[in-house]
Amino acid sequence: MALLAPAIADNPQEIDLLALGGEAAMRAGRHELAARWFARASSLAPESGSLLAASGLSLLSQGQDARAVDALEQATRREGGAATRAASLLVMTHLRNRNFVKAMEQVRQMEAQGDNPAVQNLKGGVLLASGDLAGARKAFSRSLELDPGHMPALDNLAELDWLEKKMPQARQRYLAALERERGSLALMMALAKLEARAGNMPAASSWLQRGIAAAPTAIAPVQMLVSLQLRNGQAGMALQQAQRLQAVYPNDAASLDLLAQAASAAGQHAQALDSLQKLALLKPADPDVQLRMARSALALNQKPAALQAANKAVTLAPAREDALVLASALLLDHRAFDQARKLAQSVQQQQPTAGIGFKLEGDALLEQGKAADAATQYERAFAMQHNGNFLIALHRALHAAGKTEAADQRMRDWLGQHSADQAARLYFASHLLQQSQFGAARREYEAILQRDPDNVLALNDLAWALLQAKDGDAVRPAERAYRLAPGNPAVADTLAWALAESGKPARALPLLRKALETAPTAADIRLHYAHALFRSGDKRAARKQCEQLMALQGFAHRAEVEGLLAKM
Repeated sequence: MALLAPAIADNPQEIDLLALGGEAAMRAGRHELAARWFARASSLAPESGSLLAASGLSLLSQGQDARAVDALEQATRREGGAATRAASLLVMTHLRNRNFVKAMEQVRQMEAQGDNPAVQNLKGGVLLASGDLAGARKAFSRSLELDPGHMPALDNLAELDWLEKKMPQARQRYLAALERERGSLALMMALAKLEARAGNMPAASSWLQRGIAAAPTAIAPVQMLVSLQLRNGQAGMALQQAQRLQAVYPNDAASLDLLAQAASAAGQHAQALDSLQKLALLKPADPDVQLRMARSALALNQKPAALQAANKAVTLAPAREDALVLASALLLDHRAFDQARKLAQSVQQQQPTAGIGFKLEGDALLEQGKAADAATQYERAFAMQHNGNFLIALHRALHAAGKTEAADQRMRDWLGQHSADQAARLYFASHLLQQSQFGAARREYEAILQRDPDNVLALNDLAWALLQAKDGDAVRPAERAYRLAPGNPAVADTLAWALAESGKPARALPLLRKALETAPTAADIRLHYAHALFRSGDKRAARKQCEQLMALQGFAHRAEVEGLLAKM
């Protein structure tokens, strides 16, 4: 754009420059400028259908469908041919406007000028959008008769198979194509996507590994495999794949991005930060990269670097709430209260109708111990935008100001009116648990699990509430939580304690041992381990754990440890 704009100003009649400028402006998201340059180029070369088509596309990007249709119709008449870009765009525009009759009329004109796989695939798309599944299948099949390797039609037929719950047929369709075109990366990736969609992760992984072997330098199969492994909790394997790809493409944005994701998931935050710093050089205007840098630096306890990256993210995207919240939290962590309030007040000025600026000012005041003043700011935020996050902040401030009954009633009223707000309900349940209101907490956790049966945090905390109240079977939700998150030490600790309390210390011991290996500084887990060892009869090992706990400064349950030692 910087090169082309002055060149076009100096050469306003140069068609090629105008066309290049229009393309650059479209990619830069400056659609009005693109439309202006394309229109000028088209007026200078009225015989060019391609320029009219480009002008139509730029008008589509602005939402000016009527003018776009006019330009595309003119381009179609000028270009001729069975599958011109303009004609295809015209069909897609009619589809977007749900004008199926016009879309089909255009397809039939293309079909009359010369049948080919692309036209038949387009025809199938129109029929599918209009609800004619049988007609769509026939058109896609005709496309494959004309060209057995036409991938869009093959994908569309497989999608129809999936919609009609014919998974084996969809699989066989791709396998038959792979027999004809051995080593096709596109087909192996299509099979991987199909298997992943069906929940067959080992098969999906196998197809992706075959694809990587067939095309070792291709990025797409590695990206998909890494994403699959990360979803399945295989962060170490994902990191190995991402490292291999980054070695092939050391300065590629996609490979650096992938490596940062995998390294972060694997807990290798230094490597993640290094990759993100390199990525930031390639994408200096991307606020997401800066936010990820801030989070990685924070994981490494590099708080000044985290604050610098968060501030840059705010500069790049002043309206991004996640960037503002992170920058404010880091300022408060540095006890830079004045700076945090200045940030909040600047947001209030820039976004006067949004609540986020008042919420951030409330955060700063609450951190300074000014709970009543914080509650006033949170009230203003909530009045502007009724959302659960602002109410959670208000609830905290009211509690800190000693208005506990009013705070809890506000939260109950909200949940009564917004029963689907799982985040607010989870917060309130946790609050009730901390307040030792075990029965009330249990009801909230059970309400959460009715909507989300696999919510690990709710299952784990429900089990803990039942344990504390000695009311109900805590083992059942604890076991379910452990099946869903076997690597989480807190979840393992809850299950182990539930087993120990139900008279099964032998089953509890290996769980606690594993949890302690994962989180060796977790004093509460060590205390439970000491209790379980004592109950299993291993007093010597129990004493050793107690001695380690007694050596901790400021341990909250020191009296409990002393009582356990007295029994030995």
